[in-house]
Amino acid sequence: MRSIFDAFRRWGYLEATLDPLGLFEPLKHADLDALTGEAAEEARRIYCGTVGADFMHLPEPNAAAGSRSASKRPRSEVDQHKILERLIRADPFRTGFAGALLGNQAILPGSVYRADSAA
Repeated sequence: MRSIFDAFRRWGYLEATLDPLGLFEPLKHADLDALTGEAAEEARRIYCGTVGADFMHLPEPNAAAGSRSASKRPRSEVDQHKILERLIRADPFRTGFAGALLGNQAILPGSVYRADSAA
């Protein structure tokens, strides 16, 4: 069982589900395809999900153990439509701030509000 978890610690990121909208399938790794059973499914749930954490490099054993136990807690369902809505709503802020930082003639939403209020 330890070798199964070691394999997923090493290669699990390659099969990680990184697309929250489910448009792209994760890659497969040959070393992980051969692993089956309850331990392999548990390792897939932990190491191939939508959230990842690199805690193996932490020098303090207590910090690494705390991160490891936090990563094994059950996760709640993700509302993909809510994520997409928030990304769409946030995009004007991102492009506005990027344009302002680059010196473009970008108008930020807050400055539009102030200009309308002053008139």
